[in-house]
Amino acid sequence: MTIFSRRTLQRLIYENENFLTRKQTRKHVDDLNRAGDDVIGAEWEVVGLNALSKVGRVDHGRNWGGTSNPDVYFESYDDSNFEFVADITTASDKGIDQQYSMEPLLRAIQKKFEDNGLSRNHVYLWGGGNAEEVFRREDRAKLPWMPGEPRFEQVFFKDVGFGRFLEEVKKNPNESRQYRFAAPIDLTVGYNSRQTSAGMMHFYYKQANLIGRNPVFSALMSKYEQLKESGYSGLQGIILCDGGSDPFHNQEADFGPTYGVVQIVRYFLKLDNVKAVIGFVIIITIVSRQRGRYKLPHIIDPSPPYAVALKVHVSEAGQAAKEKLELLIEKLSDKFPPAVTHAANAIEWNNSEVRHEGVSFEGGSSVADNEIKLSARFVLEVLAGKKQIHDLDDVTASGISSSNPFEEKLNQGRLIETVTVQKFQDEDDDYITFVFGKPDPAVSEFKSS
Repeated sequence: MTIFSRRTLQRLIYENENFLTRKQTRKHVDDLNRAGDDVIGAEWEVVGLNALSKVGRVDHGRNWGGTSNPDVYFESYDDSNFEFVADITTASDKGIDQQYSMEPLLRAIQKKFEDNGLSRNHVYLWGGGNAEEVFRREDRAKLPWMPGEPRFEQVFFKDVGFGRFLEEVKKNPNESRQYRFAAPIDLTVGYNSRQTSAGMMHFYYKQANLIGRNPVFSALMSKYEQLKESGYSGLQGIILCDGGSDPFHNQEADFGPTYGVVQIVRYFLKLDNVKAVIGFVIIITIVSRQRGRYKLPHIIDPSPPYAVALKVHVSEAGQAAKEKLELLIEKLSDKFPPAVTHAANAIEWNNSEVRHEGVSFEGGSSVADNEIKLSARFVLEVLAGKKQIHDLDDVTASGISSSNPFEEKLNQGRLIETVTVQKFQDEDDDYITFVFGKPDPAVSEFKSS
């Protein structure tokens, strides 16, 4: 799964061949076919270049005499005097997930208990932190120190106190116990036989507590460092895309300990070294069209579940082009394709075994008196022997009375009269509708008129 449907991305790849070299297109294709979080960055580059190409002339990776080649050179179709270069970047939580996530540690400690004949479900972790200092926006470096996964054995499991704690739990597994590791690890492990599932509690490390130390700010500074070496003498900017980083979820946040992406961008553009080089930042975010986050749009609403929202912020260096940049945002607003999911969900899917498959319509099937409407992909998988028709129970919406609606129609003596396929350009599935006639003597008893 990708933020945009796979069909959409393939169409844009073909369209982008009109202004990209074969080598550039090949790189986009290779990046999109890989697993991992970096796929989102490649996806945004393909989509962003395509949208810009619909309102102006676009060049990708041109050298301007410097040591870095900007992602975009743009010249407006409506105003040849309006031109700029920009780099496209994506901000995600990948780095801080690797640094602070306790999930790998929980799994490792569960396995250690399991290897000692104890239940993995009775384990609980408490990660410490300095919530008060962070709330006051003080030193975020005081967040709990977490060693990398390769060091778990050395740091945790060879700890003498932890080994003694494990032995005591084995002797009396029905007794609740806790062990707290010594500094610099602010971590407590608990074992409670009355607990039915494992869990953990820790400081929420993904929120931007310091305005100058977070994934969004790091992404912006990285592009600033590149663009200042581009050699381009005109307007330069950054196109900042939603990679699932927490500040994108609370764009205008400026309450408690949290900063949103808008506050971070404004702060970045006011830095003396930055505002001399970077004229603007365009924020591109995925927003939900529906209140119900998990509603299936194919059942509830024919419109796509997510949309692209754009906003431009201008520094002192970009003030002369502010009106033109704002007009550009208006023109671009309907040039982006509809999105099928948000960035965090796409990242999780891209790390799974089915990353080369888009979202299907399996949950949007329906049965009426004279027709059966199903996901075309589901029908093909049944015919190919990959799935069984009885799997329909697990993938259809409510209202289907039988696990095999075709058997029900056949038992009524009704045969298929027509089959139609409803195609969707920006979705990764189609609907196939089987229309049934009245009872047919070919498969039913004879009747008088």
